[in-house]
Parts: sequence; structure tokens; C-alpha cells
Amino acid sequence: MYLTAEQLDRLAGSVMPWRRDLVLVLGLCGMRWDELIPLKVMDVDLKKHRIYRSERADGGRRHHT
Repeated sequence: MYLTAEQLDRLAGSVMPWRRDLVLVLGLCGMRWDELIPLKVMDVDLKKHRIYRSERADGGRRHHT
């Protein structure tokens, strides 16, 4: 299911403030909850605007979003 920018904005605005960033990361990066939860600080590169995640199925291959 895909949300329009307006729908994502409405959804993010309807949750508690501390959850808004989570909703936006999930929606804008196309990540699933089970991909977001295991992230560590070192998986986020703010300078390059990238989030690195490990793909469990292939033994740890890293992808970026």
C-alpha cells in the first residue's frame, strides 16, 4: 500500500509527537517496522542522508535507503 504525501503527513500528524519521526522514516524510506527496529546509530549516515540496513536472508548484506 502506498500513501500520498498528504496521507503520510496526516498520518504523522495523528500520532503522538515522539512517534512522528518513526512514521516519517517508515513512510519516506519505504521501510518496514522489522527493518527499522534493529537499526543502530552506526547504521545512520546523516552526512550522506543514508540509512544502512542488513538483509537477514543473505547473511548480512547491507543495503541503503
